[in-house]
Amino acid sequence: MSAHSPKIVVTGGAGFIGSAVVRRLVRSGRYSVVNVDKLTYAGNLESLTSVSDEPNYEFVQADICDAAAMRDVMLACIEAGGTITGEHGVGLDKLAYMDELFSPDSLAAMCDLRQVFDPEKRSNPAKVVPVHSCREWHGAPAAAGGRVAAGETAAATATREPLTPGAAARHRPRDEVRALAAEITRAAADGTPLRVAGAGSWLRAGRPLAATRLLSTRSLSGIREYVPGDLTLTAGAGTPLSEIQRATGEHGQWFACDPLGDPDGTLGAAVATGSHGPLATQYGTPRDLVLGLEFVTGSGAIARAGGRVVKNVAGYDLTRLMIGAWGTLGVLTEISVRLHARPETERTLAFPLDDATVARAAGFFARAPFVPLACEVLNDAAATAIGVGQGTTVVVRLGGNPEALRAQIAACKSLGASTEVDVSVWDRLRELGGSMSASARFADVRSRFSALWSSAQRGAPRGAYLIGTPCRGMVRCLVPDGLDAPESASLASMAGSVSCEKVVWEALPARDWNSVDRHALAGDVGDSAIRDIGRQLRLRFDPSGVLNAGMLSA
Repeated sequence: MSAHSPKIVVTGGAGFIGSAVVRRLVRSGRYSVVNVDKLTYAGNLESLTSVSDEPNYEFVQADICDAAAMRDVMLACIEAGGTITGEHGVGLDKLAYMDELFSPDSLAAMCDLRQVFDPEKRSNPAKVVPVHSCREWHGAPAAAGGRVAAGETAAATATREPLTPGAAARHRPRDEVRALAAEITRAAADGTPLRVAGAGSWLRAGRPLAATRLLSTRSLSGIREYVPGDLTLTAGAGTPLSEIQRATGEHGQWFACDPLGDPDGTLGAAVATGSHGPLATQYGTPRDLVLGLEFVTGSGAIARAGGRVVKNVAGYDLTRLMIGAWGTLGVLTEISVRLHARPETERTLAFPLDDATVARAAGFFARAPFVPLACEVLNDAAATAIGVGQGTTVVVRLGGNPEALRAQIAACKSLGASTEVDVSVWDRLRELGGSMSASARFADVRSRFSALWSSAQRGAPRGAYLIGTPCRGMVRCLVPDGLDAPESASLASMAGSVSCEKVVWEALPARDWNSVDRHALAGDVGDSAIRDIGRQLRLRFDPSGVLNAGMLSA
């Protein structure tokens, strides 16, 4: 930016993060702003400056040097909850601002991640994270009070910027987070294993633990920041998903994460377990929806990753490291997510299927010119339980503006006759996961969904619910509480009868865990190098082994 536009900063207009950045720049008193009605230009700056007869853009003019403009713009982005991303040519320039973006503990956590993959410090040591932040890479003291490894260049050290007064406020954790960190620190010192929980509705998930103390995040509840114009929200990890849906629904928006089970389950639990439901067909999983988060490691360090807005790329991606780690690397305390506008209109259709039409339906949605909001294939037990019919049934959730919705419905007619059902059917489907004695996910490539579904039907215990997602190549098997099935027909017995790429055992009776192939356990992968990386990560982030110890094997 400093190379191409030292005096003009272009913004995308109202509704974009650029607008928030412009407001911060103008408040500094060093910039003048020219406002016009709307933005009609999209392209490079050289072309923009040549169309002086069409001033249909908004810009800020600055009569200061390039380096100062760069600093002001970067700090404005940081104050807005993000940063300038590398696609704009400032990837290395951000190194000078990493201390502004992240606390020392956050940067140290990034260095811990790096240490797992590059213990000999050979791979570009002066990139991504400034090595003065890596406490194990100590060398000569840096001028600004940090420490510099031998591989860090003098130029890189010289670019470090003094912290602004706002950095301390951004890096200061809330009192309740500090209290939770202190509790974890005491547990680590005493060697007391902790069972991390939110609402406590998923305590049967995962492998049996030897934890003697429950560590609850329910006190970390409440929406901290919600900006409807930016489609972003930040909330405490203990916030019920239902509370988030109520708040966003008032603005015609939603957090498109609908894991099976209690709708009052917490945001932190959904993210920590990487759980998702039918809406993942259209909107993806928590890895696609989480922008940033705060967590406490097993040694009591409080760290942040990502940001509060979409444009937040900086440092190593600790956010995705924590998603699906089941609390074994850190306890989530605060999470920022991206939201989506709710469809203007929507309809849900149910189509009865047989084995042949399951394959045809899977092929249809693989080639369809649209992606449904949700598409689930149900076996007879599941279809009967939620009241959409008997026998194998595919339930499709369609949405959009009226014209798009009509086109989607017309396209689906090739699947045969359908019945329209009330949208509440999706709530009933979620509730199926609330009283399970066992559950597992079987996954394969989408093109093999039909074969996956057939083998799951043959191997599932009698009376179990099968819920298949053809657009994601996944079949979930749920065994209801009280299902009278012999031990030989338990969910664990499906391990050898279902042909697929991956199995995730979400919950099993205690007697069944030993009978499951350990290389197919939740979070475990057959490759020994991957398992070793998992062990090294847990040693770096939870050296005392007190956070959900044993939840993930390896």
